[in-house]
Amino acid sequence: HYGRGTHFLSYYFQERTTTMKRGFLLFAFSLLISFLLLACIVQSLVIPPARPEPSKRLFVSTAVDSFIQSFTARMKDPNLATLFTNCMPNTLDTTVEAFTPGSGSSPPDSFVVTGDIPAMWLRDSTNQVWPYLRFLNQDAKLAEFIRGLIHHQVSSVLIDPYANAFRKTANGPVDPFHRVPKQQAILWEGKYELDSIASVLRLSYGFFNA
Repeated sequence: HYGRGTHFLSYYFQERTTTMKRGFLLFAFSLLISFLLLACIVQSLVIPPARPEPSKRLFVSTAVDSFIQSFTARMKDPNLATLFTNCMPNTLDTTVEAFTPGSGSSPPDSFVVTGDIPAMWLRDSTNQVWPYLRFLNQDAKLAEFIRGLIHHQVSSVLIDPYANAFRKTANGPVDPFHRVPKQQAILWEGKYELDSIASVLRLSYGFFNA
């Protein structure tokens, strides 16, 4: 009986191992077919242009547009080229809510919103314009715009160094949470975030070295 039991267990585990191997191979084959089908679907997709019409773009940089044209001309994948064309200028196209060039003793002023939220985050606005620093020597208007953003960021920090996001105009609630210091109407959020002030310093330093 002992020999029969050992033989049965050996046969059982051999069959179980074989079944598991077959199951794994079937799973791997199914996964491969799925990837191949997905690749075919992706290749058949066409990413549409998504930039606003030229007349509806909030800020236009000739240097950025020229770079997009020259860079995408070297891309073999048309979808990748379209994606880059859509994304690279998006901050300039859609988030520059205000730009006033400097005049005389008045510095320039720029206000950059974060996506679809009508407020400017110190951290986000720095990250949004960072890819454009390389073009400052080619586009005086773009350099003036970035200088205006730095001016607005610093002005905001002087209003409240503990806040992280600001409104374009002072139309918000005042001190709804008994915050110290008192939350002013120009604030969108009064959260203290160390990277907010660090981002202002980063953009100033990046602008200086551009």
